[in-house]
Amino acid sequence: MLETAASATVLVAMVAWVVAAISLIRILLLVPHGKRWKAITASGFWQFEQVRKLGGPRVDGHLQRYMWAFAVFFLAIVGSMFFGIMLSIQANDAAQSAASIHSLMPSASLES
Repeated sequence: MLETAASATVLVAMVAWVVAAISLIRILLLVPHGKRWKAITASGFWQFEQVRKLGGPRVDGHLQRYMWAFAVFFLAIVGSMFFGIMLSIQANDAAQSAASIHSLMPSASLES
């Protein structure tokens, strides 16, 4: 079950990243040619008010989608780290229980 949850969070992270990238591309298409680099750097530093000034009110919907997609992306990354830690603990517990069962079994000897 942990493997499925970890895989699902990775898939959510990838989809959120793609949605954010598409939203940023659409924002850049609405910004005038000479100001696109400024819009890229402003959006990268989360200065969305400056991006609104550059693109006007037409970019608002795309900015909202961009912000939500990155919030979901970072939450999915944190979730993936959590599930990775849980999988590591589960594997360690399984290895310890296998080692304790192995130590209780009599050893096979060729001398008898």
